[in-house]
Amino acid sequence: MNLDRYTQKSLAAIQAAQACAQEYGNQTVEQAHLLYALLGDAEGLVPQLLTAMGLDARSVAQEVEAALGRLPKVSGYGREAGKLYVSQGVDAALRSAE
Repeated sequence: MNLDRYTQKSLAAIQAAQACAQEYGNQTVEQAHLLYALLGDAEGLVPQLLTAMGLDARSVAQEVEAALGRLPKVSGYGREAGKLYVSQGVDAALRSAE
């Protein structure tokens, strides 16, 4: 993944997804983390698209947040501090976005 090929907003979304995964105690950054990060930017494209589709972005964010709560958590000795992995789905999305 070549970070030079992403916009500042895209990089911010990736960083927010990583922070979200850490906050929830997940070892892998999943698509739900990335979606939640994109939904968190009220001025971003994703909330605007959802609104244009007649959906409430806050409701979608709540659903995604519930899904995040169901993801496996890693804590204790098995978790390396600050180490996160990227799921295949997120990797494919990022490569496609490049």
